[in-house]
Amino acid sequence: MSEKHIWEISKHNKNVFLDTKKILGNWCTSCDFIKINHVEFDKTKHTIDNLNLYNKLIITHSDKGCEFQGKMFPVERVNCKDMSGAGDTFISGLVCEYIRTKDQSQAINFAQDCATKVVQKLGVCTI
Repeated sequence: MSEKHIWEISKHNKNVFLDTKKILGNWCTSCDFIKINHVEFDKTKHTIDNLNLYNKLIITHSDKGCEFQGKMFPVERVNCKDMSGAGDTFISGLVCEYIRTKDQSQAINFAQDCATKVVQKLGVCTI
């Protein structure tokens, strides 16, 4: 999806969750939540301060959990067999639980539980 499409969608809709590999820019300031992993965060952190995006970022830190609005959400340590699909599972669980509860903390915990189950299996799988 192009940056222009993301901008248009987020400008005209509520509850827009973004999961992107792109360097963050003005085009994502209307998104409600932005999920990035710690590697992606390191690549784009130089743009975040100028855009005031910290309160929208959900930064995943693999087996350490994730960070949202300065709070760490730890995750249960498990035997990781395969990371394939963990990020997609996380964002899917996050959106589903947030739509159901409107509680971001509860949605993050649910998403982490989902991703934790996936990484314990080989290959891309469902939970």
